[in-house]
Amino acid sequence: MNIYRFYIEVEGTKIKKTVKAETEEAALESIKNQIKIYPSQRKPIPTKRPLSEEEGKKIIIGQVTEYLGIPEEKIYRKTRKTEVVYARFLIYRLLYDNARITKRGIGELFGKDHTTVIHGMKALSDLEETDPKVAFDIEFLNQKICA
Repeated sequence: MNIYRFYIEVEGTKIKKTVKAETEEAALESIKNQIKIYPSQRKPIPTKRPLSEEEGKKIIIGQVTEYLGIPEEKIYRKTRKTEVVYARFLIYRLLYDNARITKRGIGELFGKDHTTVIHGMKALSDLEETDPKVAFDIEFLNQKICA
C-alpha cells in the first residue's frame, strides 16, 4: 500500500510540474502576442521630420533619462551600473536611428570610442530579440520621440 501511495505522489508531482511549465510557456506566449514587437516585424516609425543633430541629442537623451528615471549627468559618468549602461545603449540606438548621428559622433558625445557604440547597439539588438520588455522600451521611446 505504501508503494502505491508513493507512486501516486510521484506521478502527481510530475503532472504538477508539467502543468506549471505549460502555464509559464502559455503566459510568455501571451505576453509576446500582446506586445507583438519582434525585430523581424519592426517597421520604420514614420517621423514628422528628421531630427537635427542638436535637437536629437536634447530630445532623445531627455526622453530616455526621464523614462528610466536616471539623472542625465549619470549617463556621462564612467560607470558600469546596469541601469546606466542600458540607458546609454538605448540612447546610442535612438540617436543613430532618429537623429542620423554617426557612431563616431555618438562616441564623441559620451567620451567613448565608436567601437563601444557598435558593441552597445549590438548588445541592445541581441536583448531585443530575447526580452520583450527591451523591445517594448525601444518601440515606446521611438513613438514618444517621433510624436
